[in-house]
Amino acid sequence: MKRLIAALLSLAWLLVPADLPAQGLIVDSRRIALPVSPRPPVPRPVPSFADYHVRTVDVQAAVKDQVAKVQVSQVFKNTGGVVLEAQFFFPLPEDAAISGLTLLVDGTELTGKLLKKDDARRIYEEIVRRRQDPALLEYMGQGVFQTSVFPIPPNAERTVEIRYTQLLKKSNGLVDLLLPLGTTKHSTKPIDTLNVTVRVDAAEAIKTIYSPTHQLDIHRPDNTHATCKLTLTGVSRPDDFRLFYGTASGIVGTSVLTYKPSETEDGYFLLLASPEVKPAANAVASDRTLLFVFDKSGSMGGKKIEQAKEALKFLINQLKPTDTFNIIAYDSNIESFRPELQRADDATVKAALSFADGLYAGGSTHIDGALQTALRMLVDPRRPTYVLFLTDGLPTVGEVRELNIAANAKAANTVGARLFAFGVGYDVNSRLLDRVSRDARGQSVYVRPNENIEAHVSALYAKIGSPLLTDLAVSIDFDRAPAPGTAGPTNRIYPKQLTDLFHGEQLVLSGRYKAGGVAKVTLAGRVAGETRTLSFPANFVEKSNDESFGFVEKLWATRRIGEIIDELDLKGQNKELIDELVQLSIKHGILTPYTSFLADENVRLADSTSNTRRAGDVALRELSKAEGLGGVEQRALKGGLQAATQPVPSASAGGAGAGFGGLVGGKRMARLPSESATPALGVLAADAEGNVREIDSVRNIGQKTFFRKDKQWQDSVVNADQAKQARRVKQFSKEYFDLAASNGGTLAKYLAFEEPVLVNLANEIYLIEPADPTSTP
Repeated sequence: MKRLIAALLSLAWLLVPADLPAQGLIVDSRRIALPVSPRPPVPRPVPSFADYHVRTVDVQAAVKDQVAKVQVSQVFKNTGGVVLEAQFFFPLPEDAAISGLTLLVDGTELTGKLLKKDDARRIYEEIVRRRQDPALLEYMGQGVFQTSVFPIPPNAERTVEIRYTQLLKKSNGLVDLLLPLGTTKHSTKPIDTLNVTVRVDAAEAIKTIYSPTHQLDIHRPDNTHATCKLTLTGVSRPDDFRLFYGTASGIVGTSVLTYKPSETEDGYFLLLASPEVKPAANAVASDRTLLFVFDKSGSMGGKKIEQAKEALKFLINQLKPTDTFNIIAYDSNIESFRPELQRADDATVKAALSFADGLYAGGSTHIDGALQTALRMLVDPRRPTYVLFLTDGLPTVGEVRELNIAANAKAANTVGARLFAFGVGYDVNSRLLDRVSRDARGQSVYVRPNENIEAHVSALYAKIGSPLLTDLAVSIDFDRAPAPGTAGPTNRIYPKQLTDLFHGEQLVLSGRYKAGGVAKVTLAGRVAGETRTLSFPANFVEKSNDESFGFVEKLWATRRIGEIIDELDLKGQNKELIDELVQLSIKHGILTPYTSFLADENVRLADSTSNTRRAGDVALRELSKAEGLGGVEQRALKGGLQAATQPVPSASAGGAGAGFGGLVGGKRMARLPSESATPALGVLAADAEGNVREIDSVRNIGQKTFFRKDKQWQDSVVNADQAKQARRVKQFSKEYFDLAASNGGTLAKYLAFEEPVLVNLANEIYLIEPADPTSTP
């Protein structure tokens, strides 16, 4: 299946002078001057050039069932000193079901014409030849909508608006919307503000809403409506925006997306399980038990204790009459609200709030005693049970050894309670918190200095407040049994440990499979104490036709890297795991604190022995830090990778404030020095202290990763022997453009480099060399 493009427009505005023929298209005014005024030039001390800036982009999409009505508004400013004569071209996939296209400039409609693929190819080639810049090659194989010319005076602004309607494709039970925001990358400056709002209105209950490209703010007022919002600032090369949504009857909707690069390689799957956003009026709620384990040691004094008390009172106020609960407050000693679990009636809740108000900071930190006291109160394994454990310090009283504390907590947890640990500040043993939360099928949350404790606690409770299916389990049974003596049909499924499925939340399960075919997927869990089983068929492809679902593999790799780091952190060094970490980092361009050295242009990717040894040394040194800034930030990064719902994006995907895919605090962002002023194309890398950098010597494009080595870009899957047999092709030659147009233009994006590039295209190795500088276009 060809990649679905949900919008025809290229938000990359291609400018053409009014006094030149159409083939004189230009894009980047820093490399080629834009047209001058038609009047004879007047000599000036400093010549004037035209330049422009996209100030804002606002995208509004209303999706009703499978029909999307899209409106895109952009504000352009001519920042140059001459009149800018502008003409816009919008690349348009020929299979896109588009209707009602309208383009307006300051409210006035412009005329335009649609050029078919062959005519459009001639335009793209001419632009690339004249500019000696391959950036537009990615549009090979697409038609183009061409507008008439209009002027933008110096320092003036123009608002350009596009409206259209599209019939969206549906596959695997999911409606697929894609907005090509990435085409704004041809603007010479970052966009000040980019806003996207998608409103979904469905006839049936919406279950799945998932974006593989961006972390969205999703508001779901009821079961048939959803509003998804994205705001980016200072963004230079945003990734295309993609959104899936699916409807289903029943309490849970399920979908499976698969990607298999070839018949001989492993495939990858993504299972999405989404319950109804709000329980039905007659739904039977599960009775819960909640334990709040609260640190009131001396280090919690001041603002921290006040925020923590507000967080505790928030949790108490969320209790339901059918819940049982207790509060365990600890410093050097252990103090319980009541000797045993309490029913959350009005009188008990009022007393608990009074207890919370009376807490004050003082003493040392008896973590082992607090955890054992709490967990030994639990006696009913049938009830969903959640322990929220908060600490801001190291264990200083009683048992203080990390492994023993974790072992004691695991032994005391006889009912299978889920434990969520909140580490406040940098003076916590983050590895200890990760151990106890992993053993109890929960998670660790880290609250950095100056972050609000109550905000983190309430955000977590919003996710776990209403369990639908507890003791969740997933099985995948293929119709075709694996051959005797071979591995199972699926492997390395993440998250490793499933917990519970909550109303309004979504299970995102990622894994690998050996061979394609039809399978039965079964989701099992307990609802109000009764076992429920939901089964549905799924097709695992034998070989993907294109890279439309390549993000499935990238997401799996992101999570696998998180799991490898977790294994190294909690179980110690393992050469095989280190080697796999290095190879995944090279293939997918996911640079961790332990593999970021691979971006050094002097590091040979083929030297696996040296790279594994170096990564192992860095991991051993850095992961030995269990506390302090480095300890907390590494565990936060690791947890973010393990729980990722999108692949780690490129450096420019979400602007400078995006952080490492939202996985670390993003509190410090630095750009590595670059010889070019062009907005970054590189990847993000986080160090052991949470500093996030843009690295320009590594690029992720489609399914490939390229490293800059020896003054050329190298496809990470091309080895030294293959490189020696590479077929040489000159940039901007006929062979070059024919190669870009081959395979329907799907490979052209891998040729969009200004420098030499060594690349594997359809299993043939090419070395694309710069054109002769003496040649003229």
